[in-house]
Amino acid sequence: MTPAQLRLLQRSFSKVEPVAEQFGTIFYERLFAIAPEMKPLFRTDIKAQQSKFMKVIAEVVQLHLRALVSLPVTAQASGEAMLPGAYWSGKLHAAYGVRMEDFDSMKQALVWALEQILADDLTPEVQDAWIAAYDIVVQAMKPGMESSDEEDLEPEVDMQTRLDEAENDQDTNAFLKMLGERS
Repeated sequence: MTPAQLRLLQRSFSKVEPVAEQFGTIFYERLFAIAPEMKPLFRTDIKAQQSKFMKVIAEVVQLHLRALVSLPVTAQASGEAMLPGAYWSGKLHAAYGVRMEDFDSMKQALVWALEQILADDLTPEVQDAWIAAYDIVVQAMKPGMESSDEEDLEPEVDMQTRLDEAENDQDTNAFLKMLGERS
């Protein structure tokens, strides 16, 4: 992801954010239309899931990708660049029954929802930026999704606790705040 793509992503997200609830609804309706086998994976209230989904998008767009873009290209290319919590998020998704191939349907639903909300503002360049961001997140989650190490296996509740702790970590928040002040 380039700095120019990050700017496009952030600008377009500023148009999505005010209609976040509508965007979340459109996304999940489309996801279940193109991949009905995924609907049973969502055992919680779908409105709560939509809210979590939009929170994750906001964090990724506003904080994590900015940090990733500022890393040396060698770290990005070698795969050393990780998004905070991505490994455990991958483990959690796998525990829920999400498969790597399900991310293709989610990407299709994301692009479709963006088309509905952004309309003419979803230029090919903006769409490419969203796809690049999505692919970065999925690739960062992949090691957690594919891990079969016994010591990595944790009950679903413990994984969610670990994700919540990472989100509330003082050092991580201070670092992300500093990044926000630098841009």
